Amino acid sequence: MKKSVISFSLFLMISALAIAKFNAVETAQPNPVTVIENCKGDFWNECVKYPYPVNYADIKDEDGVLWNIAYMDEYIGKDTNPEVVVLIHGKGVFGGYYSDLMTDLLNQDYRVIVPDLPHYGKSIPGNITIPVGRSLMDTRSVIHNLLTKKINIKKASFLGHSMGGQWVVGYAINYPDMVNKIILEAPGGIEEFNTEIYNVPFFSESLDNWDEWEKIWGNSLAQEQNKSAQEIYNFNYFLKEDKTTGEIVQSDVGYFLHKNEQSEYLTKVRQEMITASPQQFDIWTKTYIRDNYSMGREIRKEDARSLVKRIGEIKSPVFITFGGKEPFIPTTVFSDNEDLIQDLLKPAVKIMTENNNQPVVKIYPDAAHFIHIDIPEKFNNDVLRFLKNNNISDIKNLSTDNTKSIVDTD
Repeated sequence: MKKSVISFSLFLMISALAIAKFNAVETAQPNPVTVIENCKGDFWNECVKYPYPVNYADIKDEDGVLWNIAYMDEYIGKDTNPEVVVLIHGKGVFGGYYSDLMTDLLNQDYRVIVPDLPHYGKSIPGNITIPVGRSLMDTRSVIHNLLTKKINIKKASFLGHSMGGQWVVGYAINYPDMVNKIILEAPGGIEEFNTEIYNVPFFSESLDNWDEWEKIWGNSLAQEQNKSAQEIYNFNYFLKEDKTTGEIVQSDVGYFLHKNEQSEYLTKVRQEMITASPQQFDIWTKTYIRDNYSMGREIRKEDARSLVKRIGEIKSPVFITFGGKEPFIPTTVFSDNEDLIQDLLKPAVKIMTENNNQPVVKIYPDAAHFIHIDIPEKFNNDVLRFLKNNNISDIKNLSTDNTKSIVDTD
């Protein structure tokens, strides 16, 4: 009798383990995001590690230029037609910095696609022979062709950070049938720039020519190319050197309020870039500075078709987010705007609401320009709630002239 009881108990234990294994939910397992210090291999291909496997595809843009595009494409669920989220990185960065957000989305049964835009990240090595100078619309067309012709995506939600936010605004306007929802994280593209500042034509069409562009932007390029590793670190963490005393003091501008794995990843990649590959570094720095012009060309006050004037054309649900300590937007020197809420958000909300598409807007007090790195858990949760049509947490109303939107000011 005792032997039978033991056997039965053992049977129950084995059965329970088998059922638990069968019912276990697969979770995403990202690789550590790292950069190999003093790496002697190909910098972007071999030295910079991404959280998930990277694929490559040769895709043409609308002008027929053939680009080699790097992208992550992950899904861990069993649905044959899952919802898709595309993450678009900002100026000067690359898809690997979306590790935490990508993982959270995967664990909520989304298929996640993260491309590196032409001449950024792992989309640098295969495009070395292509001269720097593509427009943002060129990058939209090549990623659109990647999604529709290579990966066969019919519709997706898009999240864009910084310049990536402006990219998403333009994509939603030009390819509306592809867009489900959009999330704009500290986005460019919602304020207009003057073409000339103090009679200097920063965003004149004549600067499409590289030599003309370099006359205006060459000093900025040289400054970026000559930054030391310490200067990069200081800037990234809101620090600067006092030129009088030599002491390191707080700065009003920077990238990250909090040091963590993601902020260190981006900082070390930028530092290692200096000496790892002169050719790739040259492409990156030129693209990084050139994209100031690429962005400005799309949002000029004198342009009757600027993205800002067309923002009411967006018909998909919109979630706009900013950090309460945003250091770069508004870009007063180019736009004359001074207040994020009064000069940018209220007019944008008004235009979209008048076109029957009232956006959700949220400001996070404890974040700066990289919200998904400063406060990943809170930001990622809100992204998921928005995608799932749930209410965003901790919200308050922001009144405009005749509309209301949602802002967290706690």
